[in-house]
Amino acid sequence: MPNGLLEDNILKNLEKLHFKVQRKFLGRHQGTHASFKKGQGVEFSDFRTYSLGDNPKNIDWNIYAKTEKLYIKEFKEYENMNFFIYLDASNSMSVNEENLYRNTSKFDKAKKITAALSYIALINNEDLTIASSNNLISNRISNKKNFSKVLYALNSIKTSNDDFFGDNLSLYLSKIKFPGVAVCISDFLTPFERIKQGLDKIRNKNLDIFLIQINDKNFISSYENKNAKFIDSETKEERVLNLNQDILSQYMQKFNKHLELIKTYSQKYNIKFYTLNLDDDLLTFLNKTSLCY
Repeated sequence: MPNGLLEDNILKNLEKLHFKVQRKFLGRHQGTHASFKKGQGVEFSDFRTYSLGDNPKNIDWNIYAKTEKLYIKEFKEYENMNFFIYLDASNSMSVNEENLYRNTSKFDKAKKITAALSYIALINNEDLTIASSNNLISNRISNKKNFSKVLYALNSIKTSNDDFFGDNLSLYLSKIKFPGVAVCISDFLTPFERIKQGLDKIRNKNLDIFLIQINDKNFISSYENKNAKFIDSETKEERVLNLNQDILSQYMQKFNKHLELIKTYSQKYNIKFYTLNLDDDLLTFLNKTSLCY
């Protein structure tokens, strides 16, 4: 496919997928998710007592003949939902993306899973909002015809110094008016307290949250016994270290402890956490999550 993100055969398989939700949502128009509203669908929901102003066409006259009481037959309404993708475009996502030992970067993989989720959302007519840590990519779009605009935007976006879960998140969340689903795609190398603050903001919008960690399994081993420059995210202080086995082991211990904090927080608030490795197949990954079926 000319966009460089998703192949045609992947798109065909994505068309078979739908988002799996655990609760009812209010949407803007017809969709595939059960709504709180009762409508004129084909799937029966319940009876209720007739009230002044109800359409007489909806009266069940068979029940009236038996009980001499007026009842309205109600049907389940299905609507779309808000689907919010928050993409990490901070510099850690593109660290050493020019290295030849790796044919894709974390940011490349993040854009691919973003494109895949966007396609599923649009073909199912969800209200799709996509934002990165430095840009509002799309705001409440629906319909498959808008997918080319999403691809163009994703291909154009670059990483920057903007922090994931930084100040821009509040602005993006203000665009979301109804509950729905939020998917955060990141390497989650942001300090835990900042991640927690960001996820608290998303939870306050009554969104079901999914976290997708983009993981480069070969990143650490590729630096063994090599010099690397480290930059403190707070003070911007730089230091060059030789990454021997002991230092790499200490780094992995701290990194795993950091991930455990995120996972513990996620379990507490029923947030789903998944890891997507650079060499993982997108379709296999999506089918293993509780997000799609």
